[in-house]
Amino acid sequence: MASGGVTVNSNLRETSPEPARRDVDVEADWLAELRTVMMVAKRELLRFVRAPGRLLTSLVLPLTFLLIFGVGLSRLVPSSGGVSFAQFLLPGMIAMIVVMAGLSNCVLVVWDREFGFLREMLVAPPHRISLVIGRIAGGSLVATAQGTVILLLAPVLGVRLDLMTILATIAGVALLAITGTAVGMFLASWVRRMESFSAVMPLVTMPMMLLSGAFFPISSLPVWLSVFIHINPLTYGVDILRRVILSDHVADARTQGEFASGVEMFGHTLPIAVEAGFVAGLGLVAMAFTLRRFGRPE
Repeated sequence: MASGGVTVNSNLRETSPEPARRDVDVEADWLAELRTVMMVAKRELLRFVRAPGRLLTSLVLPLTFLLIFGVGLSRLVPSSGGVSFAQFLLPGMIAMIVVMAGLSNCVLVVWDREFGFLREMLVAPPHRISLVIGRIAGGSLVATAQGTVILLLAPVLGVRLDLMTILATIAGVALLAITGTAVGMFLASWVRRMESFSAVMPLVTMPMMLLSGAFFPISSLPVWLSVFIHINPLTYGVDILRRVILSDHVADARTQGEFASGVEMFGHTLPIAVEAGFVAGLGLVAMAFTLRRFGRPE
């Protein structure tokens, strides 16, 4: 159509604001899911803070083991490679409390399911993935805090720690806490009653603890147990913490004597990065299966 010598194309249309609007909606959705994760994680932290008895009771078992075995048997088990038996036990006790705390925090999931609160959360508008990640994040923070408390005993046992060692230890504790909580969430997704979860917990934790090298070197265990030792994820978590915490006491694995650290596979000692990969891999697998379980209708 022409008007005053100027041709106007009738096919020209205004640019649609739809793409920009969609980008804003996607960003808003991400922020909403992030707020959900933070809110659920905060709920787990508040549960822990408001029940200080949980921290005290969770410290009893590892401290008892550390005192009875570490101090009580120190005269029967001499130092080896510059490391005392109590110092050798410390990383194992940290790993023990972290995994037990991560698994125990998931009891609250069973509690919420039994009393109907979990169903209300799962039918809420936020995505179920955000709810699961928030649970794992909150439980991991609680477990990391509990493991860090045990780390404070290091100077009492004569373990020398610098800033880098402390940061590396906390990173290892956090990795183990995330994996332990993810595994606990997976177990909790199958259990509907508190009594059942309480019965399952010892069946999972005790073999993991005893075959992880937390109490004695894995090199002293029979060969036929090596298969169970190498498929036990806690073995790698304990070894990571031990190699980091005691790094200032021993030069390398060959000088550590009976308390030598390092997991051997096919005649080679695995690097810490590979061990961390094993632990992280298990955590991702457990998280994926947990998301799949909670994605189903209750």
